[in-house]
Amino acid sequence: MIRADGGRSLPRNSVLLEQGLDIPDGIAISPDKAWIAVSNHMTHSVLVFDNKERLNRQSRHVGTLLGVSYPHGLRFSPNGNRIYVADAGTPYVQVYEPHRGNWTGEYGPVASFRVLDDETFCKGRHNPEEGGSKGLDLDPSGELLVVTNEEQPLACFHVSALLT
Repeated sequence: MIRADGGRSLPRNSVLLEQGLDIPDGIAISPDKAWIAVSNHMTHSVLVFDNKERLNRQSRHVGTLLGVSYPHGLRFSPNGNRIYVADAGTPYVQVYEPHRGNWTGEYGPVASFRVLDDETFCKGRHNPEEGGSKGLDLDPSGELLVVTNEEQPLACFHVSALLT
């Protein structure tokens, strides 16, 4: 058995979520384990599930992050008040914030910052779904953002400098 959330467990190799997902490319769980965000390639969105509810294959998402062309890697900030999303179809990372700590509803990005120069982006742009960053992570302080793609193995950015 593996831990799914809140002390509940699932048998190995079982499906927890599938409703509304069409090529999920990344997943993130909020630090308090209250929310699960899944990048959803074909709908050009990130779906957010309320992990305080008993989730199953038919569970519907409660929040949607819009304004990203091909979402891939994603991470919650250490305090859970932001979600950073790598966009495989653009040279940008999108940043989202909830309304009063609640991810229910639709959200557009509150910030967008470029993580690839034109040359690097175009070099990997074999189709509209490629060229941008795919991997994304934050250090435990939330101050260092790291992104990666095929043409740029590793790039680091100070979040505070990007958001000003």
